[in-house]
Amino acid sequence: MKKYVILSSFLLLLFGEVYAQSGLTFSPTVGFTKGEFRDQAPDLKLWGFHLNGLYQIPQTPIHVGAEFGYQMYGTKLTRDLDLFANGDRLRNRRNNNVLQMSGLVRIKPQIDFPVKPYLDGLIGYQYFYTRSTLRPGLFEEPLDHYTEVSDWSFHKAYGGGLQFELKDLDALIDLRLIVFDTQRTNYLLRGDAFFDPVDNVNVYNTRQSKVDTYMLSLGFHVLLD
Repeated sequence: MKKYVILSSFLLLLFGEVYAQSGLTFSPTVGFTKGEFRDQAPDLKLWGFHLNGLYQIPQTPIHVGAEFGYQMYGTKLTRDLDLFANGDRLRNRRNNNVLQMSGLVRIKPQIDFPVKPYLDGLIGYQYFYTRSTLRPGLFEEPLDHYTEVSDWSFHKAYGGGLQFELKDLDALIDLRLIVFDTQRTNYLLRGDAFFDPVDNVNVYNTRQSKVDTYMLSLGFHVLLD
């Protein structure tokens, strides 16, 4: 009987007073490495943002939608190829980046309280890539852009957050923590690529590991209904 009462109370909390409510969230993010990725780069931080859109299934606490994320996890300036054979080497700005594209399911009970908790589950793919920009000088136009090392990998993620109501506004402050569980991925860290002046070529020390992360974000959720 006790189990039945607890289950009934939980279902009432989830399904009691709900209505369709769509929304958009934009949040700056900071990521922290975990597992194998932390072994490779214990002090690495990933800085970026995520954007998601959600539609609430009517009469349920379930929201479905999609999410896009971007982070940069390292940048370095080097002097590379002597294109003009005059001893002047080009400036090469090398950025390490990751894109995340996910389907998103959220369970968010409708409660009459200014702080609203939720749980998230995501599934999708991420794209790790290192991209370089060559310039003759700091203020000159780029001569070339190119991707050096890149890899796609599958991910699943889970976590949750809290949304705080803003008085007289159709918006909420959104605080969230998500844990990404990934497949093994090829990638570069800062310092894994360098220019060999003898052969006049770039050398890459490509790494491979899982790239699991904790993603912490703080942003705004705008209600569309």
